Amino acid sequence: TPIVGDIYNQWLIPTDVWIETYGNLPTSTEFQSFKRITTIKAIKIDDNMLNLLGSTDGKTAVIKVSWDDKGMKVYKDGYLADYEYGIAPKEMQENYELAK
Repeated sequence: TPIVGDIYNQWLIPTDVWIETYGNLPTSTEFQSFKRITTIKAIKIDDNMLNLLGSTDGKTAVIKVSWDDKGMKVYKDGYLADYEYGIAPKEMQENYELAK
């Protein structure tokens, strides 16, 4: 399922990063849902945030990240996380929950 338009999130995650973020590796070869064991801080990307990020179309902006010289595209109504990552609106709705 695309996260926005025809953009998919299919990055490989190193084993040590997975364990730190999500816990033990799955033992099955079948796809399964999982839940993060760490929390994140994120702010909503609204019109003001897009403007601060230098948006040229009012819908997207590119943030600088250490892991890609081209940066990462973030989307209006998505979220900007505190770990060099933008979370698209649909991705946030389907995969994240508010920490209590």
